[in-house]
Amino acid sequence: MCVAVVFMVAFGGVRANQYSNGGECPSDSKPEHVLSLLQTKLQMTVLEDGDCGQSYQEELPSISLDRRSNYAAQAGSISATVLNREVCKELHSIEVDNSISKLPSSGAKSVAKQGIKVVFFNIERGHHWKESLDHLRGANIIMLNEVDSGMARTGNINVARKLALELGKNYVQAVEFVELSNGLPEEIRSTANISNKKGFHCNAILSDFPLSKSSISRFSGEDMWFKAPTKKKTEVRLGSRMLLLSQVIVGGQPLWIAVTHLDGTDDQFDASVKAVSQDSVSGPMIYAGDMHTSMDDMQRRFDATGLKFGANSAVLQTPTYGYFTDGGKVKSKGTDHTHLVGARGVNISNMDIQAPIGPEGELLSDSAFVAFRVDA
Repeated sequence: MCVAVVFMVAFGGVRANQYSNGGECPSDSKPEHVLSLLQTKLQMTVLEDGDCGQSYQEELPSISLDRRSNYAAQAGSISATVLNREVCKELHSIEVDNSISKLPSSGAKSVAKQGIKVVFFNIERGHHWKESLDHLRGANIIMLNEVDSGMARTGNINVARKLALELGKNYVQAVEFVELSNGLPEEIRSTANISNKKGFHCNAILSDFPLSKSSISRFSGEDMWFKAPTKKKTEVRLGSRMLLLSQVIVGGQPLWIAVTHLDGTDDQFDASVKAVSQDSVSGPMIYAGDMHTSMDDMQRRFDATGLKFGANSAVLQTPTYGYFTDGGKVKSKGTDHTHLVGARGVNISNMDIQAPIGPEGELLSDSAFVAFRVDA
């Protein structure tokens, strides 16, 4: 049996009120009294079979290094499903801060008239989050895959929060994987004798607008990432692929934002279809992610959800994945275009694939920025 604490009041309201009263601007340091305010309105929910309820947190809860080391030692000898029950609280926690954006309601109405600018980006850990800012400025909503929080390879920082503070946006994030090693072989070498502070690999959404009704849908395939490490395959993970869902209100109209990263398995596609179906979440939606399949296959699988992927056809010849450096220049290999965007109840236009090149010509990620406009 697992006991979870479910907060019955949105963090955004508490923190937004705090800063709107002329207090100090938000920073990486969290005010200690926020939790005490929230704890006056919480409900204890008892859940069985390790099925922890989702909870909103001002910061994702940590798993001790000793626990993570113990889990890592069991890789390949026990199912990840079993151990995921032991970290169910962490896997079902949602970190949200609605106090950062200062966009007034009049600004939201203006955005609604002019069209919402959106960027999807697989940030590949966030090694180059600062150098990526120029590609992200001007977007009203940013949808991110592979975002580190407390990983030695990215300086043990909270990448999503750093981006949000720098860009002046609210954000929500949730754990996809609990990383039990320091990552790939080169990442392990570069972080020798440095431990992961949290060891989280996340999906995230940044927004000019308040984020509400956030939720997580977890998918199958846990065991493919929880195997004993080898010389070449050194990533050991708990958790699973997942979809992060949140709602914004633009011009008085609700809009669902759904971001995911899939391995291309039928089970994951089926679960994702269920998570974004009209029966689960009705109304307009933007759905984006690293899908590991083609546009046509996505449309076939998601047709019943009302999501349309046709806008991607205008840029299919430009790869969204497979970028690397050669002779100091960023190049792309192949024609992999599997980072895709779907829409329901809104129109997508002006889709643009931007190579992941920084201000000094450096490689920012193995994946491109997918920018587009959304109109009601």
